Amino acid sequence: MLLDTCATANFATIGLVNKLQLTPSKCCFSVGALDHLTTTVNGMVSITFKSVYNEHKRTLNFLIVPNISDFVPNQLIPRERIRIPKNISVADPKFHVPAPIDMLIGAGVTLSLFSIGTINLSQDKSDLYLQNTRLGWIIAGDLEYSKKSITVETSDCLFTELKAMVEKFWSVEEILTERSNFSQEEIECENHFKHHVTRDDEGRFIVALPFKSTRVVLGESKQNGLKSLNGLLKRFENNSQLKTQYTAVIQEYLDLNHMSLIKSTQNSEGFYLPHHAVIKESSSKTKLRLVFNASAKSTSGTSLNEMLMVGPTIQDDLFSLLIRFRFHAYVILADIEKMYRRFLIREEDRK
Repeated sequence: MLLDTCATANFATIGLVNKLQLTPSKCCFSVGALDHLTTTVNGMVSITFKSVYNEHKRTLNFLIVPNISDFVPNQLIPRERIRIPKNISVADPKFHVPAPIDMLIGAGVTLSLFSIGTINLSQDKSDLYLQNTRLGWIIAGDLEYSKKSITVETSDCLFTELKAMVEKFWSVEEILTERSNFSQEEIECENHFKHHVTRDDEGRFIVALPFKSTRVVLGESKQNGLKSLNGLLKRFENNSQLKTQYTAVIQEYLDLNHMSLIKSTQNSEGFYLPHHAVIKESSSKTKLRLVFNASAKSTSGTSLNEMLMVGPTIQDDLFSLLIRFRFHAYVILADIEKMYRRFLIREEDRK
């Protein structure tokens, strides 16, 4: 156990917690160390410790960290050179032997453990003292007295290893190029795309609708589509400008070959997409857009959307896009006009 008159919290190592078979409670604390280094603590545990010389004991909460410090002391100390009175009971009889630190006691508790009694063991310009505590006598100070025979190479105090902290930083900040946590449906949808995507002679992509394996039969949807269309036609009677804009958009679909007239309306098999207008006056290009409602229910209570698998999100998120603006002085923006309408649906799925 290390008594620290500067620390503002108590710490215990994961190794000690496992050895005592304790069950930690979850927490999240940011712990600052030297030179603005920080680490995050995710667990807390309650531990009771007791003096080996008397009945004094304390129960404290400890934050759990991987390591507290390297071995203390960092080298074997010749005990015969320290003149400890024979009637003194040292709290740690093996204080001179390097050993790992399992617990660190913070300043408040440390000061409360101090008792009356100090013995000066300083010699050869050293500052070495015996301090009486409720746990027994402890030794504190430096090793100047023995530098002629002992070379202290390092002085370490660490809450986390720098290497592990840097690796953790990069793993958290890295933008993954390939997701590994796809759902089963996302995996199946991506495989479906890979097996069915083709290109025609002009280079246009042809895709297949990703129907779920447990395909449900769609009910009749033509009547709902006609009902939606009749409501739209009534709006046209009261709003000639809406009719003009709507007609222009439908004509554009025909001119660009983005839709075609079905040969027969006798067979209602398939799905009829209701559509309506969304008007955006602030748009510089298209003030009116058509929105097709694939979530409209058929007579079986099922919609087209409910029959299709949902694929994974493969484009960069908004943060990744925005952060690119910090890399260069100039930014070029471009738009693929009517991008989704440039994809062809394979003929057997068009219905």
